[in-house]
Amino acid sequence: MIALTDDKGRLMWVSAVRPGRTSEITACRHDRLTAHLRAAGLGAIADLGFVGLADSGPDADPAANSRRLSPDTCA
Repeated sequence: MIALTDDKGRLMWVSAVRPGRTSEITACRHDRLTAHLRAAGLGAIADLGFVGLADSGPDADPAANSRRLSPDTCA
């Protein structure tokens, strides 16, 4: 199950329930999550397991940061 919240943590959308063996990125592709986000004019912050989810083309540069966040970078 995938859940989307706003910046205050309020629930905005929940995916359909899928078998436990279904990976998160597969579930998002099946639910066409990126199309729904784009239609609403929204983006998303996700972990590195979702790199490649966007269908913006093979030359797209995913915004991925593998550095640990510190209080200075979160402000």
